[in-house]
Amino acid sequence: MNGVDCPGILRPDDRIRCLLEELAVFIQRIEADVAQGGQGYPHSLIIANEATARRLMEEIGTAINEILVTEASPGVVNQVRELVTSRLVTWSSTSPLFYRVLHTPRDSFDDFEISELLLENQPAGADIAAQILDHYYHHMVTSSAFRYRIDRFADHLAAEARRRATVKRPVRILNLHTGAGHELARLAKNAAFARAVQVTCLDNDAAALRRARHQLWKLARATTFVRADPREFVAASDWSDPPYDIIYAVNLFDQLSDRQTTKLIADCYVWLAPGGTLLFGNCQLTLPAHERILIDWLMNWKIRCRSEEGLRQIFSHTSFDPERVHFESDPPHASQMVTAIRR
Repeated sequence: MNGVDCPGILRPDDRIRCLLEELAVFIQRIEADVAQGGQGYPHSLIIANEATARRLMEEIGTAINEILVTEASPGVVNQVRELVTSRLVTWSSTSPLFYRVLHTPRDSFDDFEISELLLENQPAGADIAAQILDHYYHHMVTSSAFRYRIDRFADHLAAEARRRATVKRPVRILNLHTGAGHELARLAKNAAFARAVQVTCLDNDAAALRRARHQLWKLARATTFVRADPREFVAASDWSDPPYDIIYAVNLFDQLSDRQTTKLIADCYVWLAPGGTLLFGNCQLTLPAHERILIDWLMNWKIRCRSEEGLRQIFSHTSFDPERVHFESDPPHASQMVTAIRR
């Protein structure tokens, strides 16, 4: 592209420099094309060229991983990281999705506005570079897997509530990390679900709980909102409350270490009624490695991907039977729904 030829460059650090230059030329070409077009033209032009942007970002991420696996010196790694982040962070600075992820405190697990941006799936940005990269971030496999996860959880919760519904008492559900509560908002339209359940929604973010309360007004009589860290909440056994039939988290375990995950699963077992279900999402090792390293380097966010074997090993340190844990892969086969039943 305009004299930039990267495929023949063998050294990963030199290839990254070349790829960044190719991306800069690509952005300049789109800017020039947009300058000649009319209103509304940038969006269609970015979509028409999304394959090029995706290829360049994938190749940059792949080259970064090649440097890491070759055990390059810390000095080389730091130089490459500075080069990559200085260019891509600058180009991405007005991408709404990038900005929210970058500025979300890592101990808050995620920000409900990130979820809202991903679900709205309307790339934006103050300039062409940001719009190109925001479009890429919205269409990463990671982002698509999250959107699919919301629908899958809504379907599974509806089926579980229907199976457990009884006239004697409501189906007690604990949502460990509510965010904006999108999966529950979809279920709130289901009158049978609303009649059958009693939901406790946890989140450590007051703004997220306010948003969830607004979203879930149809479930107002059946929902309690609690501002709390889910790990602290379930670690404090309070037997004044009856146990839960379903405990779940759409997005939480992707950010927890193995030690934190083991402790949380063990504590959830205590809070479940016999036969109760623990349900959570977790990214798989098949999540593209180039996306993981870009998210790590650009947004300072480490996604904890796990295999079935790794999760069974974690469950083996809890009271759950690891052989009875069920795994269901979600398209695009980068995320999984994990289901465990209390004995």
